[in-house]
Amino acid sequence: MDLRRIKKIEDAFYHAVANTLLFQVKDADLTGLRVTHVAVTPDLSLARIYYDLPEGKVREPQIQKALRRSAGYFRHAIAAQVNLKRMPKIEFFYDETVEMEKNVEAIFERLNEEKKMK
Repeated sequence: MDLRRIKKIEDAFYHAVANTLLFQVKDADLTGLRVTHVAVTPDLSLARIYYDLPEGKVREPQIQKALRRSAGYFRHAIAAQVNLKRMPKIEFFYDETVEMEKNVEAIFERLNEEKKMK
């Protein structure tokens, strides 16, 4: 499948999930959840939705359970916003890259402080 088409579908899914989280979901467990990116397989059979939490991985098991519980709702909400013949299966994953980025930044800050002390 054309990579540009997949990218457009991923962008459409990203916006649909973000809009659904902001304006439609009333589940208190999902408050503060931020979608970081979406990856769709080339055959459009699976959409992986990656998310981040402001407080880090503390509530991740609780969030994962709530997302599994509401996966059908998200699939229906996305289908209403994105026009596809066949709707992919949806999976949610905690995006650890944001946490890793914070750790790398902290290491660089420490190195800069040590360098200034010399």
